[in-house]
Amino acid sequence: MNEITALEELIEQAGQNMISQIMTTLPGVIITYEDNLATVKPLASFNMLDSRVLEFPIIPNVPVIFPAGLGGDASFTFPVKSGDGCLLIFSSQSIDGWLLNREAADPRKHDLKDCFAIPGLYPSR
Repeated sequence: MNEITALEELIEQAGQNMISQIMTTLPGVIITYEDNLATVKPLASFNMLDSRVLEFPIIPNVPVIFPAGLGGDASFTFPVKSGDGCLLIFSSQSIDGWLLNREAADPRKHDLKDCFAIPGLYPSR
C-alpha cells in the first residue's frame, strides 16, 4: 500500500467516525410523559467503528411537540401515554436557550440531550 492510499484511508475513516457521531432522527418509544416532557427510549442501536453494537441510552426531559399555528394560538394535540411511538429529532445546536427562553452559549452539536419528540410514529401494521 502506498502512502497516498494509506492517507486516503485514514481520512476516510476519520470522516466516517465524525459522521457516525451526528444524530439526526431516530424512532423512539415514550416511557413516561408529563407536562409536555417525555422520557424516551430510542429504538435503534449505535454501530461503533470497531464493530461493537451499543444501545442508545434512555433520554429524559425531551420536549414533545405537536402541530401549532396562529402564533401558538391554535394547536392539534392528543393524549400521549407510555408505549407510544415517536420520532426523535436531534437539534444541530443546544436547545437549552430555547427551553429557557434565553440565549445559551453551549457548543453541543447533535447531542442526545438536544432532541424533540413528535408523537404518533408507529411501524406499519
